[in-house]
Amino acid sequence: MKNRLNRALSSVAVIMTVVLLLVIANVMPPLDVSVWAKSSVSASDAVSGSDKAVPYVNRINFFKNPITPKASGMLTHVTSNGDSISVSALFSELGLEEDPDKVTGISCNTRYFDVDTGEGGDRIIKTRRSFDTLETLTFEFEDGSTLPVIFKDSLYVTNLAPLCTDVSILINGKTYSQNSQETFDESVPVSGKKLYDLSIDFAELPDMQFSDYEQLVFTLPDGFVLPDDFNELNHTFEIDMALGGRLKNNKITYDKATNKVIVDWNRDDTTAFNNFRGSSTAKFTLVLSGNLDPNYGKLIFSTGKEVSLVQENLHNASVVKNASYAPYQINYEILVTSDGTTENLTLTDVMGIALNNPENVTVFFSDDKHVGDEAYKPEIISNQDGTLKIRIPKMDDEDVLNIRYISDVDVNKIARSANATFEETGNTVNIVGDNDPSDNEAFAWVSSIEFSDIEKMSSKPRTSEETVTPTRTSHGRSLPTATR
Repeated sequence: MKNRLNRALSSVAVIMTVVLLLVIANVMPPLDVSVWAKSSVSASDAVSGSDKAVPYVNRINFFKNPITPKASGMLTHVTSNGDSISVSALFSELGLEEDPDKVTGISCNTRYFDVDTGEGGDRIIKTRRSFDTLETLTFEFEDGSTLPVIFKDSLYVTNLAPLCTDVSILINGKTYSQNSQETFDESVPVSGKKLYDLSIDFAELPDMQFSDYEQLVFTLPDGFVLPDDFNELNHTFEIDMALGGRLKNNKITYDKATNKVIVDWNRDDTTAFNNFRGSSTAKFTLVLSGNLDPNYGKLIFSTGKEVSLVQENLHNASVVKNASYAPYQINYEILVTSDGTTENLTLTDVMGIALNNPENVTVFFSDDKHVGDEAYKPEIISNQDGTLKIRIPKMDDEDVLNIRYISDVDVNKIARSANATFEETGNTVNIVGDNDPSDNEAFAWVSSIEFSDIEKMSSKPRTSEETVTPTRTSHGRSLPTATR
């Protein structure tokens, strides 16, 4: 009986002890001995010959209670080697309402930071050395919550502007540079539809380095933009390192809203990336193909130097002619494309002696443009004696006019037992306009027809419906001949 009573009393004592310990654990704050988290650092963390720090990831936290996040979002403080800041000053800088006196611990990488107690008991955070990583200092509070703050070294920048050594652009064969001593007084004609190459040079300085673990950004000059589909393609560049090797496949993307390019280092190649981190004299060049806006009227470099832009005086009308052959007739299609505004165009299409006058002639603008507008309405001036003439009053930039017709082949006018000659079945189309006669172009069309079976021939097999490319001449300049 006594033994049973003693065992019962012992069980009750054990239960009361456990309950008491649980109450104490939930009431008492974290033990003061673990107020400042410590970290261990091994000599292997350093890169030989490197003046850039190696990322440190082996942080150890000794806090007793479970820790819950106190705030979302990334708060950032910029520091540099030798800087010091008190917790109260840091909280004030970040606009925090938290009471610095409620901070019970600061978890940090002791390789880069020291935490001391200053006058009045305020904690002082001192930066011991430069670092190229993004270091998180975690502040623990009496209620067990935490507040992470990112510390980054001012030596490593994400804004590439201060490390940009030159920006230049090639326009119409001439290079315009922001470092040029020349005053750009002339107005430069450009087209918003053309691509121009912008070259941007960057180089590290002894007291300013490329950030190794963040995206780098650079604002393009005003008046220059990249194509809308830029990010749909994979744009990369390479960078040579002083320690040897080359860091490849660094990525370039574009933020159209801010007109900024964004650079991401390729950290997957750890050997090349560590060599890059170990260099303090890295440099690279970006060459970007983009558009200039003549309506904006200028290209403005970051140095303030400007290049005045005006719209190119484009009045070009180009002609492309396609055809397909069927027995005894050829189906023609002429496409007239306007580059800029063109006016009072006359298209002349001359048939060979074995081709009859065009039949079923239809003329219309692509995409049903200018339907019912008399100012643009084409007019067939004549269609006789083997010549088709069409007047086009006006075409806007990028307008395409379609002309289709059929021409019968008179086999009696083709020499027997021989291929048809250009004189017999040749076909030449030419267009002239009032705006700029120098833009006129002439095309020669030849269909090689063998009298014996009246079929189209060529130097390689092709179907009877295959399109043949015309020969082109322009104002006495011979262009590559593609006629077969």
